[in-house]
Amino acid sequence: TCMDQNDGSINITAVSGGTPPLTYRLNGNIVNGNAVFSPLEAGNYIVEVTDVNGCRYDTTFTVAAGSDINLFATSPIELVYNQTQIIELITNLQPNEIASIKWTPTDNLSCDTCLVTSLIAKENITYKVEIIDINGCMESVSISIRVRDNVIITTPNIINPESGTNKYF
Repeated sequence: TCMDQNDGSINITAVSGGTPPLTYRLNGNIVNGNAVFSPLEAGNYIVEVTDVNGCRYDTTFTVAAGSDINLFATSPIELVYNQTQIIELITNLQPNEIASIKWTPTDNLSCDTCLVTSLIAKENITYKVEIIDINGCMESVSISIRVRDNVIITTPNIINPESGTNKYF
């Protein structure tokens, strides 16, 4: 189901021909009377079936790799206090492949179950976002928000050279 889970299987449900009892081999290893091979990692396997008379049939099966979820977000994000920012998560999953999205904590977010949300910068915070696909595979990403004060520096835009006691040097 998920990448690196090693939970694949080969299940032989019917064999045409041959005289029982049948002997099964997976990659050369005897597995008598058992036509279910699991748990298996992704890869190619040779299954050999031999009947009581020594008649043999072999074939190759491929156990596909499980779901590999990619999840990306820009981090860190630096914002001015009280600034609103849209944050978008990028994933390789299609919308119908997503079972759930969860942002933790949920503070200052417009949506804590969406790929796209907006936040209002109030304090330095790190969000953890978990996404689970329809196979139960999970991936997460952290997004750090750094908030800086909005400092306003003013300078005069008019200088009167005749003000004060020293007009000229």
